[in-house]
Amino acid sequence: MSDSPPPPRVLGVPIQDANLISYRLCAGYGRDGADLLCWTTTAESGGHFCALNLATGQLEVRAFHHREAYPITPARDGCIYTGSTAGEIWRYRATDGTWGSVARVWPVASAADAVSHIRVLSEGRDGWLYAGNCHGARARIQPATGEVQPLPFIAEKGDWYVCSAAPLPDGRIAFGFGHVARVIIYDPALGRDTADWTPAHWRPDGFIITMVAGPTVLYANHYPSGRRGAFDIATGKFLGEAPWPAMQHHPKWSRWSHSSGCGNEYDFYLLPGTDTLAACDGTTVFLWHPREGARTLPLAEFQPAAALAREMQFGVTTDLRVLEFTRHRTQVVAQRTLPQPRVERGLFSLGLGPDGAIYGGAFQSMHLFRLDPRTGELRDLSDHHPSWSGEIYSLCTRGRELVCCSYINGAVVLYDPAQPWDCNHQRQVNPRFVGCFGSFAYRPFACTTDHRGRIWAVGYAAWGIKGGGVSWLDPDTGDTGRTHLPTAPFFIAELSPDRLLVADETTLHWWDAAANIASATLAWPQAPVHDVTLLAPDRIAFVTDQHLHFATLGTPGSLTLTSSHPLPFAPTRVVWSDGRIVLGGAGIAEFDPATAAWTPLATTGPNPRYAFAVTRDAVYFTAGPRLLSVPRAR
Repeated sequence: MSDSPPPPRVLGVPIQDANLISYRLCAGYGRDGADLLCWTTTAESGGHFCALNLATGQLEVRAFHHREAYPITPARDGCIYTGSTAGEIWRYRATDGTWGSVARVWPVASAADAVSHIRVLSEGRDGWLYAGNCHGARARIQPATGEVQPLPFIAEKGDWYVCSAAPLPDGRIAFGFGHVARVIIYDPALGRDTADWTPAHWRPDGFIITMVAGPTVLYANHYPSGRRGAFDIATGKFLGEAPWPAMQHHPKWSRWSHSSGCGNEYDFYLLPGTDTLAACDGTTVFLWHPREGARTLPLAEFQPAAALAREMQFGVTTDLRVLEFTRHRTQVVAQRTLPQPRVERGLFSLGLGPDGAIYGGAFQSMHLFRLDPRTGELRDLSDHHPSWSGEIYSLCTRGRELVCCSYINGAVVLYDPAQPWDCNHQRQVNPRFVGCFGSFAYRPFACTTDHRGRIWAVGYAAWGIKGGGVSWLDPDTGDTGRTHLPTAPFFIAELSPDRLLVADETTLHWWDAAANIASATLAWPQAPVHDVTLLAPDRIAFVTDQHLHFATLGTPGSLTLTSSHPLPFAPTRVVWSDGRIVLGGAGIAEFDPATAAWTPLATTGPNPRYAFAVTRDAVYFTAGPRLLSVPRAR
């Protein structure tokens, strides 16, 4: 390669808005006994804890100085506790404005272990706070002194994630685990786990993502299946599952969607003081008690208790609008947008739109931004789907519309840049939500459209499911197709009508689009493969650790390697554009097949790998919150 290139051009910081993680009503925790609506936000520059006094309308905002916090736990001492991604528990007391760290439960040992996420936090009957983290560790914390007592690690060997906790009326603590679902009962009096209540059909996969306890019944929610199960607290006996459609992000069967205070939304309420669940489809309330069965009543006849009515009255959207609902939480009657601190969001993805503009998004943010390469105008278009939290992984085009494929559940949104923006939490016209790829392309690493107008995606499967898959969605009909694979593909392209090419690190698949199955499979001649680009229907290029390879595709299942060339740096992305290869990774460089020469464009490259877009004139990539560009070698 020639001499080092000049530094890239900084185009700006497109997204500076925080994103919701969780919210919770904390009744009576404000000054003079006022109710507080509390929420936590996420940002790479540091999340915040927010408390809105519903009596005065005053908002107090406190900084975490690290990425985020999930659980919001009001305790009997009059304080509100939350656990963060830095392994700390923080305390807020509205009466005197107290805000600070109570304890560092799991210290971060190194940069490689930079996240020690306190995923759950619950107060036991003994006054201790019970916590669990994303690495499977548990502890209890004495809030008065900050004392931390580690709890025994789960006896069963595995890669554990503590994802829920619920205090039981008798003083025991129920913990929910993943990556394979477990319901483990811990007894503080004995200092050990005493039971595993997991039903057999929940044991192979998934997460016990949320739990709530009534007087005699513990409810646990299995993810990603969406099943809601019940356990007898006295005996641990599994009492069955609610006879309702499985909980899904889209479409939602129940109109009642609320924050659990642990970063998840669920579609029912536990009626206060009872063992009865209640859900609503907008006209009918569905009630279920595992010992008494199911029944329904018209929505107009449902009279929630005062505490539940207050709980149902307010909500917070992912783009931080405070909503006030009708008495039955079926319609929004008022909304407020409150001032929030500006933050830095790590940019996550880039793609080309049908109008020639560069589009992209940020980590854990549904905001979509647009750069006009001709004028240099950079705009945050706002939240492109305000009803979930995640990030755009891949983008492509479908006619005049931009296709945005996002975590979670492989959600798909279409945006027509030629039409006015018309999108909020109640109305999604442009951009418009068209469906989800589902559990086998939960994180859509790559997407494309076929000659029929269907959108295809490949990626990593949902939490609790191994591997990944290939999925398609028809925006015109809503039809979908999904195929599970033992690995997670990162490349897909249409070769000819009803035939696609799908690739992962070790395997190349010729894909029958009509049947949604592989018609032929081939192990890569060199592996692992980091990325692939299509040169023509019968030619590809791919990159391994140290080489760029060109190959010809023969009949399905056959490939001929035609040439290989040393790489200038470690690769993550490769793109064929205007007769040349553009490589991204530890740097950015362009390869001319006619001369077999590399031209360096930048000494840093896309991070993450999805933040990479190439036009005829320039290469666009990111550095943290900044959007960058370098000119092509022309």
